[in-house]
Order: sequence, then structure tokens, then C-alpha cells
Amino acid sequence: FIRRAPDTSLKDWFICFPQGSSPNQTVQLIDSSDQAHVIKARQRQFEPLTSKTFLELNRRRVGGMEDIFIGATQSEVERVKALLKTKDESVKRKEILRGLNRLPLVVVSFIEPIAKPIENTSKRQSSKGRADPSEIAPKRILALSIFFPTYSDDVVPIVTYQLNPTAQRELGLLSDDEEVFDDDG
Repeated sequence: FIRRAPDTSLKDWFICFPQGSSPNQTVQLIDSSDQAHVIKARQRQFEPLTSKTFLELNRRRVGGMEDIFIGATQSEVERVKALLKTKDESVKRKEILRGLNRLPLVVVSFIEPIAKPIENTSKRQSSKGRADPSEIAPKRILALSIFFPTYSDDVVPIVTYQLNPTAQRELGLLSDDEEVFDDDG
């Protein structure tokens, strides 16, 4: 998709490593000038484990709302926040956020699984019905959030993906007892 982008909008990217609040999990990153930066992991709750292959975040959100504004100018942030505050039902939140004018963005988050509710969150996020962090390995998880620019429907390149049988089974697209035949036979 990136190689086939309809213009140069995917040539340059913002890459961000957001600072979390974990006192237990940190990562040290070295920049191009050999300066070290300590990044604290973000703490997140997980849904009860139903698979050994996939983990599901509580509320299905790796980052925070502030992530969407990374790399945007102050005037662009103010414009989008003003639109988000409108009471007009015709203004859709997803469309406003998709229309944010900035370079494409990759947010690399380090996640520490926790059981207790994160401070300052609602009661519905209590630890009841959440995965026990001791069941989750590894103790620090890498998560990527990717934000692409908005394209009109007539500009988006069509990209075909091919999945091997193992990936198809993991995604529930192929049952364990289905046979797979290659194109040659």
C-alpha cells in the first residue's frame, strides 16, 4: 500500500514513542546522536484470555486520544478540537479525526499488562472480568498504531494480501479440518 500510494503523501512519516506511567517497565532508546531516552510503558488492562494467539485490550484502545494529534500543527489541533465540541449530529467524530492534516504517523507503544483499574477511570473499567497479568507473557508488549492520511474513494490504491493457511486459521478464516490446496494441484 505504501509503495503504491497515489502521491508522495506516504514518503515522510512521524514516528512517536509515547511516554507511559509504568514504574515497572521501561525501555531505553538511543537516538541518532547516541543520546539515551527512557520510555515508560503504558499500563493497560486486557480482556480475559480466550486464545493463546491473540490478546484483546480492554476498550480495544492501545493509545489515548492525544495520540491522534501527534505531529499536527497547533492551529490544526485547535480546528479539530473545535469540530469535536460541536453538537451538530451531522459531524461525525471519525470523519473529523480522519481529516486531520499532517504527515502519516506510527505510534510505537510499550504496554505493561495490569489488573487494577488505571487511576482516574470510570467504575466500568474495574478489574472484575479482566485478564490476570500473570497469565500474559511477555510482560512488556509492543503495539503499533498507524495513522494514514485520508484519501477519497477514487484515489485509494487497491492492494491484495495473501495469507498462508496458518494465518487464515489464526484469524478464523479457515477451520482446523479444512484442507488447503495450492494453485498447482
